[in-house]
Amino acid sequence: MKRILSLPLVLLFACTTPLFGQTKPNIVFIEVDDLAYTYASPWGCKTARTPTLDRLASEGFVFDQAMCQGMMCGPSRNSLITGKYPHQLGFYQNGDLRKLPKDAWTLPKAMQQAGYHTAWIGRSHLKPWFSQKADGDTFRPFFGFDHAVHTLGRVLLGRGEDDGGDADAPNPYMQHLRDTGLLAQYEADVQADRNSTLPEDDYLDGWFTRLTEDYVTEYQLDKPLFLWVNYSVPHGPYDVTEAYHRPFVDAPMPGISKPRNFTHPESLIQRTKAFRKPELALREQRGFHANIHFMDTQVGRVLDALQRKEMLENTWIVFFSDHGVMQGAHGLIHKHTLFRQITQPSLIIRPPGGMAEGQRVSQPVELLDLLPTILDVAKVTDEKAPNGRSLTPLLTGKGEFSRRYAFAEIENWIVVTNGTHRLIHSVNSEPSLLFNDLTDPENLTNLATDHPAIVARLEAMINTWLQETGPRLPPRTN
Repeated sequence: MKRILSLPLVLLFACTTPLFGQTKPNIVFIEVDDLAYTYASPWGCKTARTPTLDRLASEGFVFDQAMCQGMMCGPSRNSLITGKYPHQLGFYQNGDLRKLPKDAWTLPKAMQQAGYHTAWIGRSHLKPWFSQKADGDTFRPFFGFDHAVHTLGRVLLGRGEDDGGDADAPNPYMQHLRDTGLLAQYEADVQADRNSTLPEDDYLDGWFTRLTEDYVTEYQLDKPLFLWVNYSVPHGPYDVTEAYHRPFVDAPMPGISKPRNFTHPESLIQRTKAFRKPELALREQRGFHANIHFMDTQVGRVLDALQRKEMLENTWIVFFSDHGVMQGAHGLIHKHTLFRQITQPSLIIRPPGGMAEGQRVSQPVELLDLLPTILDVAKVTDEKAPNGRSLTPLLTGKGEFSRRYAFAEIENWIVVTNGTHRLIHSVNSEPSLLFNDLTDPENLTNLATDHPAIVARLEAMINTWLQETGPRLPPRTN
């Protein structure tokens, strides 16, 4: 990666184009669910239809060694917004944590204190602290959002589950379907297990896009905007409208891969599922492609809305997935394990004006590094995120980025990477697994027996990390 950037890019942190009297840049997070980096064209997928991501990649920084911290929606998302590692929350899988601590630090609160107007639009798997006597939606005040429209992801809609403890908060999407007379059509699609027949803007993620377009169009506040748009796609069900499926009917798919010289430890894959039929994997992979194609179209609409509002030139776009997913890799489906297909989020950062020009970042970074980075971008000097290291040196070419290792975890296992080697380490003394992420990005060949010195060095880094960030809490159910 080029470390010396053009002068205009270096000056982005010091000089941005004012908008509505603003002196700070807008910041837009676009988070998507389950997008495995291997299924997006910026990381080499030839069958993907992701022109919007290609555009972001050509104008921004593309991260080739990013690491998310949690391997399910709940652990990843709650880790990111609070700046805490999963082990600091006791949150390793979706069922572990009912609510966050009452005094949790959150990024939106820090942005509010820095003079930003904060907004959330989209799906949520966040867990706000709440009182048993609380009435209505506790989401906005707890996290620090001035505006919020949040609902469950599509896979949970209609199951009667609350979203992070706000059982009394109405589901705005279901109300939208009632108001538009589309609820029966939606229910018929779900019952028939067919692709959606709803108009695109009435499908959940299209509805998120329309809300975002309207919000950006109507934004007139004399404050910089911190907007977090959160899509449910490409997470299943793979039921986007038929038009998005057609390009992939005959397209070649990855199929199923298998480990070459090891057997998965059961505790490492206990919440994944095995693909027993290759044809089922192909169907899932084609559906995943269709959902990604739809997702990419929605992201493009958000960028277009910012452009029409003349905000894009003064806006940092941070696109990322909460984690990846196994879609036949290792013969598995689902997530909650620590192979690279899951731990590497699809992370792209586009600075105002798109002046990064497609630079690749090969150093290991964590999603938690976004928090101190955004505080730097917002020129916040009196707030500090609980964890993470600012990416500012990588984005400006000035100074030294101090991270050399990135970490992630599930209940019984921890993973560390130095950008070349990945060690998956058992907290219960099962044998470690070692992979070369550069020559074996699918993590199919275990090198632990042949490289004990590398194993020992990476295990020592895990011990240091735990000493700095511990204690490692057990799963919590409060």
